[in-house]
Amino acid sequence: MMGRTTAILSTLALATALSSCKPSTLVHARFVEGRLAFVKPGRPLGCIYAIAVLEQATRRTVWEIKDDYSDRKCLGEDPHFYGGSYIGSKTSVAPAKLRLGTVYEVHGTAEGSKYFGGAFRIVHDGIYRIEDLPRVDPRRSVTVPASSTPRPVRP
Repeated sequence: MMGRTTAILSTLALATALSSCKPSTLVHARFVEGRLAFVKPGRPLGCIYAIAVLEQATRRTVWEIKDDYSDRKCLGEDPHFYGGSYIGSKTSVAPAKLRLGTVYEVHGTAEGSKYFGGAFRIVHDGIYRIEDLPRVDPRRSVTVPASSTPRPVRP
């Protein structure tokens, strides 16, 4: 009986540790005033400390900013715009031109030691719009099919 209890507790501890690796807050990509922004549905995400966008298929980072981590400076409040520069931030990767139909992931850290993340793609079917997508574990060979051939997005 003691061995089974230990096994159950060990399994629960491992599951808890692994679940902490996933973003705890889902963010969505939206067009705000004609610009791509990342927002939390319902209430503001708040102050962020780091944010990165990467291509899901290649894992190539297309934009990343972060603070210098010495004093956890707030890089900005909602909405958080793609390619934006924030006071106190260091641009690790300059913003690249996003392509239609390509699946991107966004992730980062926010106040309260929260992790956030989401996935999206930009499509054009008469108008430009954003599709929010489920995040895919990059270790799996699952990909989300593109709705169109990837091509640069016009500003």
